Amino acid sequence: MFRKVGRGGWGWAPVAVVTISLLLPVAVFVIWSALTGHRLQAVRSGSMTPTYSVGSLLVVTSVDPSDVRVGMPLSFITNDGTMVETHRVVQVLRDKNGLAFRTKGDANRAVDPEPVPASAVRGSVKWSVPHVGELMLWLRWPRGFLVLVLAPLLALLVFEIVERARKV
Repeated sequence: MFRKVGRGGWGWAPVAVVTISLLLPVAVFVIWSALTGHRLQAVRSGSMTPTYSVGSLLVVTSVDPSDVRVGMPLSFITNDGTMVETHRVVQVLRDKNGLAFRTKGDANRAVDPEPVPASAVRGSVKWSVPHVGELMLWLRWPRGFLVLVLAPLLALLVFEIVERARKV
């Protein structure tokens, strides 16, 4: 009635169901983000706690700097240009140098020392997903390549070799 457990048999059904049920929603989410122009950003520090905890994944949407308002969580490139940070706007500055923003992390006592120029703005946080950013950070190069590309390729190769050996 049932075929033996092995490639093409029912033994692989639970693995396939779990893999598809986990990877399909993630793939749809990542593709949707790319197609709609959203950026995905992992929270690395506790400066925005409790609003965004460490390890959360932020979905950041583009914003015109002239539309930025006080209270808005703003993602921007830091002054040293090394990373993207998200803090809340506490003051909008307009002067001879143009538009800039004073920002502050929700958990920080002091306002950030340097204003954020409009040219450094990358977007505003649309929503967040707790803990998913941890996975995103864990899957960075080279680990992501090893886990998501090389391991499945190696498994496929091993299964093919075993299957061909059985036929001989």
